[in-house]
Amino acid sequence: MKAIKFPEVNVTIAKDQPQYTTLPTYIDNKTGMVVNCFQLDDLEVEQILAYKKIWIHHFTVGRMLQPFNMVAVNDYFSSVLHQDGRFTIQEQEPRVETEVEALLNGNNITTPIQSLYIHMYKKHKVNLSDEDLLEIVEISKEI
Repeated sequence: MKAIKFPEVNVTIAKDQPQYTTLPTYIDNKTGMVVNCFQLDDLEVEQILAYKKIWIHHFTVGRMLQPFNMVAVNDYFSSVLHQDGRFTIQEQEPRVETEVEALLNGNNITTPIQSLYIHMYKKHKVNLSDEDLLEIVEISKEI
């Protein structure tokens, strides 16, 4: 897993410490909430699908473990903190899969040649823009 930046990041932990991996972070000074985001590689996704588990290692340096929450879809930035300390979540529109994401996920493939192009694109990390990939797939419908 790799820590990644996201729009709300307001501090980078371990920025100038080469012995550590930098950690893009959002810290909410009102609530004390700390938010990070991690990108999974393909192997990690396969492992999670296979074992349906995530292991967390906490380095507490002998101090008390703080409460934490793990989520697959971040709803913190659409939540509201009430004066009594409760959080409520504002409804969000579900994310719609883009045409390229659909193709890469195996959806909307109608011919064997399209499947081959998508496989080559993913396996060999071919450097194509989304527009080029869509054009190749569109042309392949005619083959």
